[in-house]
Amino acid sequence: MAEIAKEVQAEILSKIKSGIPAVKLSKDYGVHIQTIYGWLRKSVSGPSYSELNKYKN
Repeated sequence: MAEIAKEVQAEILSKIKSGIPAVKLSKDYGVHIQTIYGWLRKSVSGPSYSELNKYKN
């Protein structure tokens, strides 16, 4: 499996945090949704379950 460039990861996370659903970005970029959720878990410092869930649209 090819690694996703850090710039693309940052772009996807930025779009999610601005309100674009993770599912849509997963389809648009061809990145598995669980990969995106993993990035979210790593990007949010001290995340609570509810904080992570608000990004799962």
